[in-house]
Order: sequence, then structure tokens, then C-alpha cells
Amino acid sequence: KQWYQRRVAHYGRGKIVSEERWQITSDSLRIGSSTLCGAECVTEFNTEIEMIIGPTDQVEQIYKLLDAREIPGVTIRSVECAKVDSFPDLTFSVKGHQLTITSEDYVERSEVVHKVELCFLMITAVEEEVDDRWIMGTLAHKAVYVVYDFGRNQVGLAEAA
Repeated sequence: KQWYQRRVAHYGRGKIVSEERWQITSDSLRIGSSTLCGAECVTEFNTEIEMIIGPTDQVEQIYKLLDAREIPGVTIRSVECAKVDSFPDLTFSVKGHQLTITSEDYVERSEVVHKVELCFLMITAVEEEVDDRWIMGTLAHKAVYVVYDFGRNQVGLAEAA
């Protein structure tokens, strides 16, 4: 409990903005120097979803920046494995504190036949444009320590060790 209080107090907590979901308001969300959404960016933390999901127009910016290629019949895109290490970080800010998700966390590498490696971008667009929120699935939870604080109705965040 003490570790959580020290660590999360350092990075911040966000009050829940939706009674139905673990959504908070982030200050911003960026990939590298490109801002995807600014003030009042709604960020949801959801362990029932594996991927990172965002609004179509913002995800399209990521696809263009990373030269992500469409794979017929599936929602994820492929990227060149040789370039993954140079991909920019996905950074969101909560109450002025920066939390980073690296390309190691948002790209999945898969080795197929004869040691051929394929890389998949695990960021995709919302299938139905309901609102302008980002959903941080379990992939994001590898990079960010998330505490679901039922008693205070808030989400505590810190960078994972």
C-alpha cells in the first residue's frame, strides 16, 4: 500500500468521468511530437480489450506516421519490423505527468515460417464512432501501472517498473 501511495502520488490520479467505465480526462495524448488529442481528452482503461483503440481520424494519423499497411480482412495493420525501434513513443499526460507507451508495447512481433518476422501495430480505430475517447487495453497496462480505486472513484497511474 505504501509503494502504491508513493508511486501513484508522484504520477497522479484521475477522477472518473463516466459511471459506466473507467474513464478519466487526460491533458493530452501524443505520438512523438504529433498531438492526437488535446485538453479534455477522454482516456478509458479497460482490461477486457487487448489493443489500444482510438478515434478513426486520430488513429489514421498514427497509420500515416508509422507507414502502417492495411491487412485485408482484419482491423490491425502491419508495420516494417526494421523500423519499430525508431517509432516514437505514445505519451499521455494526466495532471501534468507524462506516461509513456513505447513501440515495444504497442507493436507485436510474431515469428512465422522460416524465421520470418511480422510486426503488427496494436493500435486500431473505434469501429463505431460513439465518442472521442481512447481506450487503453491490456497492452497499455504493461507500460502503465493502473490502480482502479473503487473507494475514491478514481484511477491511479504510474509508469510500470
